[in-house]
Amino acid sequence: MKLGTPQPWLTMMMLCIWVAIVLAGVVAYRLFRWWRKQHPLPKPPPERSYSESLQQRLAAARRAGDATSRRRSRRP
Repeated sequence: MKLGTPQPWLTMMMLCIWVAIVLAGVVAYRLFRWWRKQHPLPKPPPERSYSESLQQRLAAARRAGDATSRRRSRRP
């Protein structure tokens, strides 16, 4: 099978298709970047210090443990 020179109309068609694909990718990328600037991700809440998290855990344990501490105190 002998390969000849490609036909000019076919090569131009393939070139136009590839250029259209690349341009569509670039436009989609630019649109996404523009949209992301207009709608930024929400910032995560700042991380609490150790003392704040410990205080919150102890307060939650006190609230949840009120009933259990009464039961424990009745045991001899």
